[in-house]
Amino acid sequence: MDDLVGLGHRTFAYLGEARRDEPQTDRWEGFRAALERFGLPVPEPLFTRPDDLTAQWLDRAVRDGATAVLVEAVSLVRVLAAMARLRDLDIPGDLSLVLLVDDPGGESGLDPIATLRIPRNAMGRRAVSLLTSQITDPVGDYERQILLPCTHTLDGTVAPPRGVA
Repeated sequence: MDDLVGLGHRTFAYLGEARRDEPQTDRWEGFRAALERFGLPVPEPLFTRPDDLTAQWLDRAVRDGATAVLVEAVSLVRVLAAMARLRDLDIPGDLSLVLLVDDPGGESGLDPIATLRIPRNAMGRRAVSLLTSQITDPVGDYERQILLPCTHTLDGTVAPPRGVA
């Protein structure tokens, strides 16, 4: 969010998955907290399935001034990008898109795409290490939640909003 705001984005939209588990909730809460920290308006999120996403949502987001959309799932960003193309919206010229998960197989159809890169291998190593420790010492005192840093790229689908140098 710091980088997007640094580029000049001030109005955002948020498109999330209908199923809300801890990772989805954490992404939304981090987004909301960042906007509040910057004193920017927090949009009403849309939590939906790809089949239920409507072009009217995109039209409303653009009409409300959104210059960037954060998207929780590859399936949602694929549908959103297709709708944007049908509306002759240039990505990233008219609308920047950020995918909040990895897209290693290029399933989004946007290459390159701005993404949040989740350290899945490191997460797996930590989980195996914790499990091994618990098996060898079941009464040990172990950290149950460990936060690992994510990285990101803004390549491909993010640009400053029109009119911002």
